[in-house]
Amino acid sequence: MLVKWRLLVTTLPIVAAVAALRAVLDLVLEFPGVVEFGDVALVLTGGVFLVGLMLSGTMADFKESEKLPAELACTLETVEEAMVAALQHQNAQVRILAARQLMKKGVARNVDTVANAALAALEQFKDHATRVALLELIGKMGRPRDVDALVALLSEKPSLEERVALARALDALGDGRGTLSFVEDLQSDKGTTREEAVRALSDITGEPYRPNPAWWQEWWKTYAERYRQPKERDDRVVIEIQVDRVLGRA
Repeated sequence: MLVKWRLLVTTLPIVAAVAALRAVLDLVLEFPGVVEFGDVALVLTGGVFLVGLMLSGTMADFKESEKLPAELACTLETVEEAMVAALQHQNAQVRILAARQLMKKGVARNVDTVANAALAALEQFKDHATRVALLELIGKMGRPRDVDALVALLSEKPSLEERVALARALDALGDGRGTLSFVEDLQSDKGTTREEAVRALSDITGEPYRPNPAWWQEWWKTYAERYRQPKERDDRVVIEIQVDRVLGRA
């Protein structure tokens, strides 16, 4: 509240002091002044005119600034729509760039629209680079109901890069079946399969590279606890709340 009246509060004492000084000079000392008001009338009129001219432009800027939040919101929504449409572009580089941009904070405002478009593009395009980018985008959106669609992709025998992206996306959604598929590969008779599984697990989890499959199998016993679903309890009620758009901040 004080910020609004700060200019008035800070200038009012100066005006009062000047008025008091003028009253003392005129009423007590009977000093009318050196210059008559008529002599400086043109100067004062010109000064008032210039001040009014400057304030008129400033007030117009203030009025325009009131529209900026709405215009900015419309621009962000337009950018999001353009990026979502670009997920269906025939050029793979455009699709990948659109997915990367949508993963940036604040760009994807409508999570459902972006996630649905990414799933549709995932079914349409089969090139590895696009699919990896789309899987990362789906994981970034964080919709738990996308887990079943991602798990179904594991049975399609995707490439190693896609499996890693799938595991990361599922991990972000609270499902460990993508990571578990690599843990199961540690028991393969093929040395290359075990090596790929070890490197993939290190890449997915961020753990240091450890070539010993037994270490990863032991590690999984502890790591898998994060995916354990809580048992039902009669004395507790679980409520799931999903927010797909932020309308404002308090």
